Amino acid sequence: MQFLEGLPPELYKLLIAIVDNNLDLRQVDRTSDDRYSFASVILRAAEGQDMPDEDEGIPGHRPGNAISSTDPNVGNNLANLRLGKMPMEKELEEDVRAEVTDIDISMPPASGEPSLLETHERINIKQEEEDEGPNRAEIPFPPSTARDVVME
Repeated sequence: MQFLEGLPPELYKLLIAIVDNNLDLRQVDRTSDDRYSFASVILRAAEGQDMPDEDEGIPGHRPGNAISSTDPNVGNNLANLRLGKMPMEKELEEDVRAEVTDIDISMPPASGEPSLLETHERINIKQEEEDEGPNRAEIPFPPSTARDVVME
């Protein structure tokens, strides 16, 4: 609120009107135990407590576990998540390379500037093998189309 009040009056009135028209603001009293106040949240973060209380959250979900189940036999198995870049399909890569080469021939880059083909290879083509990215067999994407070539 202090930030808003420090704005010029016309801008302050405009922002307050937007807030009044689009947000449902409710004033609530603090809880009696003060567990969820900003001060206690910041203090817990400073102490290194990043797990929520046991009675907080979704019933059956154990903190740190991606599986929500009340079955005690279900283990603490987290999925192997890999967020690296997925390699291009070979045919898509060849088509994109041909299109980019045609553009480089028709509109050559300025001196000292990398060609589109060099930029494409630096950004879109994996230079070394990594375990971070999924392979094409793990995620069944549909085959690439001409539109995919243009988008690349």
